[in-house]
Amino acid sequence: MWNLSFNRILPARLMKEIEEPVLSADNAVFIQNSLNNSKITVYNVITHKTRILNMKNLICFNVHSYDNKIVFEYSGNKRGIGIMDTNTMELDEIELSSSNVILGGIWENNIVLKRGYEIILFDINENKEKSIGNYHHIFGTPVIGYGYCGWLQIFRDKCLIVIYDIKKNNRLVITSRGYINKIIMADGYIVYQSCVNNKHYIYSYNILNGQLIKIYESNKWIELYKGKDNTLVWTVKKDGHETYMFDIHIYDINNMKTIKTLQDYSSLIIPTASKRHLLWIDGKKDRDSVFCMSID
Repeated sequence: MWNLSFNRILPARLMKEIEEPVLSADNAVFIQNSLNNSKITVYNVITHKTRILNMKNLICFNVHSYDNKIVFEYSGNKRGIGIMDTNTMELDEIELSSSNVILGGIWENNIVLKRGYEIILFDINENKEKSIGNYHHIFGTPVIGYGYCGWLQIFRDKCLIVIYDIKKNNRLVITSRGYINKIIMADGYIVYQSCVNNKHYIYSYNILNGQLIKIYESNKWIELYKGKDNTLVWTVKKDGHETYMFDIHIYDINNMKTIKTLQDYSSLIIPTASKRHLLWIDGKKDRDSVFCMSID
């Protein structure tokens, strides 16, 4: 059963933008950027306590979470990756010598990133990096989770998904019809969004047994987002409205079933969910607001 009383966490007054929200432990985390500064807000959905970390002379973006940690990129008077404990608000930093870097996420003590055409696995504890892929046609953002990394490549006009086993140091390559827009790691699955002949699909691929399942299909535009606790979220754009209108689908990858579908949400940006909460940005012309919904 769903508790449909929304809790607006914080309106982003006079802020340029709110970055993609994430759930970390019992915290909702989002970044607000002003002209030359960033503010990282950590809101505990149980205690309703808000804590803030200010990042002066830096713009922060591309945030990811694992357990009670978040990682994010920053640029400004220096370029790097921030690693923050959402329980203690302690921050560690990895300085980057190259600007051509895309952070893919964090799992345990490992960070994955794309540097040029190279996929790098970085061990936080050892402060060491390892090249796990170096190909000319790598594109998009790499992903990490549950002992695996994944990334997209083009080979002979086909989209490929490369899955790398971190502990076994081996690779698996899978192909799909059409163009793959996005990949997500969820438990022992790689989940991807693809487009074939103007029709949109979401598939799950079981890495251990090779089973491919079509989760969803639509003639309308789909956006897939990563959740927490093996939860996926995707939005489906609805036609025939003056404003952007979406349906939200929340899916349990372990049980292979939709937990809930919420209909007719306008101005909705970048949702994420766990099995207990749904978090999203409500984008307006004058300001953005962050909303959290409890799942009973």
